[in-house]
Amino acid sequence: MNEPIQDLAPRISDCLKVIYGMQERGQKVSTSAVSKQLGTSDATVTMLFKDFAAAGWVEHVPYHGVHLTPLGERRAMEVISSTRTQKSCATWGSSACTPGAACRSSNERLSGVPCVCA
Repeated sequence: MNEPIQDLAPRISDCLKVIYGMQERGQKVSTSAVSKQLGTSDATVTMLFKDFAAAGWVEHVPYHGVHLTPLGERRAMEVISSTRTQKSCATWGSSACTPGAACRSSNERLSGVPCVCA
């Protein structure tokens, strides 16, 4: 899990964004809440939580969910920033989509973190 952000599997980066967004909104980050947002099984999210804990990205409190560690927050912000850059670059030439609109369409949906692009 130490690979560069752009090399992370989409399910890993999406899960980090969801956890970050829920945590920022003060919501409990439970297995079922995350699996519902990702449209995946509880077992998949449980496996991701265990992997994230082993990497030092989250702390797990049984029956109370997870919360990002400072390292996990940095990784989540790197993912969010990287996704925004990729989406912005992909749509830069489109007259119908600005870099900021690309951020909103990709990141706010998953993380709830507002776009800060110009």
